Amino acid sequence: MINRVKNKKIHQEDFFIDIFLVFAYDANAMADKAKTLGSEIRRLRTDAGETLRGFATRAGISAPHLSDIEHDRRRPSEETLSSICALLKGVGAKYEALTRLSTGLDPDTQAWVSRTPGIRSLLRRIQDDGTSPEDLLREIEQKKLAGPSKRKPDANDKV
Repeated sequence: MINRVKNKKIHQEDFFIDIFLVFAYDANAMADKAKTLGSEIRRLRTDAGETLRGFATRAGISAPHLSDIEHDRRRPSEETLSSICALLKGVGAKYEALTRLSTGLDPDTQAWVSRTPGIRSLLRRIQDDGTSPEDLLREIEQKKLAGPSKRKPDANDKV
């Protein structure tokens, strides 16, 4: 009888350890999940105790529009993001921090990338090279300030 009780107790402890490990794994998986603009807006909104519908109304957008933003199906305009930040300032929303989470391209830039065939390969080359965008922009500005290149023509130049 005592062995049966001990075995039952051991099985219960194993069960609780398994449950704990499942929750610990889920918590770590969630912590490792990359933040997105939408998930961060949703986190800030819920931290502020705002409902989706109420907050959308205060931000001047529809509830479905806010839902699309929070689920990363839509990108907010600069005006909308600015409004959202102003409303969530009390819980730590910062415009600059949220714009860094926005990985999508605005519609004008998307159209430009579509019309300009070399842009994708240029971006891949920059990524492969490891040059930071800031360094690349600095180099471009320096070259602009230096004026046109005064190199000697070589045999491959078209005349």
